[in-house]
Amino acid sequence: MDTRSTKPANLHHGIFIAGALILLAVALCYASSFGGAFIFDDETHVAGNPDFRSLLPPWRAMFNVRSYVHPVGGLSFAISHALSGLDSWSYHLMNLLIHMAAALFLFGAVRRTFLRLRSGSAAHLSTYFAAAVALLWAVHPLQTQSVTYIYQRYESQMGMFFLMSLYFFIRGVEKPVSRPGWLVASVFACLLSAGTKQVAYAIPLLTLLYDRTFVAGSFLQALRARWLYYAALGLSWLLLILLQSTAPMVEEIGFDIGIGPFRYALSQLGVVAHYLRLAVWPEPLCFDYGWPVAKSFRDAAAGAVVLLPLLVATAWALFKRPGLGFLGAWFFLILAPTSTFLPIRDLAAENRMYLPLVAVVVLFVLALGRVLSLKKAPALSIIGVLVLVSGALTVKRNVDYHDPLGMWKDVIAKRPAHFRGWGNAAYYCYLRGDYKNALGHLNKSLELKNDNPDAYNLLGSIYVRLGKHEEARAAYEAALRIKPEFADVHNNIGNVLVKLGRFREADYHLRRAIRYKPGLEEARYNLRMLEDKLRAAGKGGR
Repeated sequence: MDTRSTKPANLHHGIFIAGALILLAVALCYASSFGGAFIFDDETHVAGNPDFRSLLPPWRAMFNVRSYVHPVGGLSFAISHALSGLDSWSYHLMNLLIHMAAALFLFGAVRRTFLRLRSGSAAHLSTYFAAAVALLWAVHPLQTQSVTYIYQRYESQMGMFFLMSLYFFIRGVEKPVSRPGWLVASVFACLLSAGTKQVAYAIPLLTLLYDRTFVAGSFLQALRARWLYYAALGLSWLLLILLQSTAPMVEEIGFDIGIGPFRYALSQLGVVAHYLRLAVWPEPLCFDYGWPVAKSFRDAAAGAVVLLPLLVATAWALFKRPGLGFLGAWFFLILAPTSTFLPIRDLAAENRMYLPLVAVVVLFVLALGRVLSLKKAPALSIIGVLVLVSGALTVKRNVDYHDPLGMWKDVIAKRPAHFRGWGNAAYYCYLRGDYKNALGHLNKSLELKNDNPDAYNLLGSIYVRLGKHEEARAAYEAALRIKPEFADVHNNIGNVLVKLGRFREADYHLRRAIRYKPGLEEARYNLRMLEDKLRAAGKGGR
């Protein structure tokens, strides 16, 4: 029997089955995400962004204040809005499709890398190995914040283009003949990734490291063979610099947010160690950590015990065991923008592990194969059990996104010292007319952080609903003492002062609201109503 024609057929058949299994597993795990509501940043940055409500002109969706450094992601949100308006199903569908595509590109990249490293009898295991990695990565509960939380599409979409760029590079350098078309596609995917999120800075570095480790054998040979390709990849850095340098001011990042670079880096030792623990044991997951800033090395000692040996091991492996070194570099370089010295207001966020999780999963599957001496049946059984357990936990976690109040109560239960959990729980109680619990939660939030103008604004709104206008006025004034330019509060206190008959003070605050926020139509309407009231009373325009 001539097996030359059957082997490729069997190989392609196995790849097709593995790909279909990956897609099916992701679909089953994230079907429960379609009941998810807009929550937290979804409400203000996605559903509440008027620039996402039209696809034309496209640059309006791409370069508004909320998406300037994420223009490709911004355009994708405009596409979702064009499909379903403010109905969340299309947003979840696109997030799901992005995650599916990322899993398939990961499968392809891992399979072809394994084929480079293995030959003979072990080569046929490449499809099983890659499928195991892609499945475990795709259904891991730690990925839910990048997939189910709509706003974090920026992370998963960046990751999809990141993996796409690497996969296209691998295809482009396959023997016997290089394929320039694949390399051009790799550069294009890199630029799309850079246009989605800044973490894409790592693509040129990791691609060059991959080339040195698995293809060329040295950095010099890699650059000699493909210098034009790497120069083109470097355009992504120029794009990132251009976007960042011309972007509107962002309050959540930089050295002026009250966290110094040293204390931020010190804090990240504990944060990254926590990420690793969640990669191994993904419980409990938390939507909003409110991670405390480390005050001294003592606060970060436990994280240092975990991370510093891993950093040393990565440095050693880059020279002695390059394949393992590549995985370590993948993990640390991708986390570097959020986990080193550049302060970000939120110290910990699970979505940041979307791509770094790849290294952890690959190491696990490699270790499992080594322990079981590449025995297929036991390894597949263990992988199957892990996929089922992880999938069940992912389905369960997705349900938490169905109810914003339930999610914030979950945050309170897991991080009771985080003021934002109590404040947001209060907000959703307020929306549901549960003013008693709203006041209770809000007072707890203010105990934890008494200089939060948003909390005082909400407190004033609750008192208005309860008919306690003097208490509302006092709450709004407290907000303005902290943030005098808070236009919404000026509008709110103006309304309260009208009810209290203090028209001149109301006029002052309503005009201030318009001055600080000219597009605040509610304040303009309220001012017209006040002027009509004054004219009707014969008191003139003021």
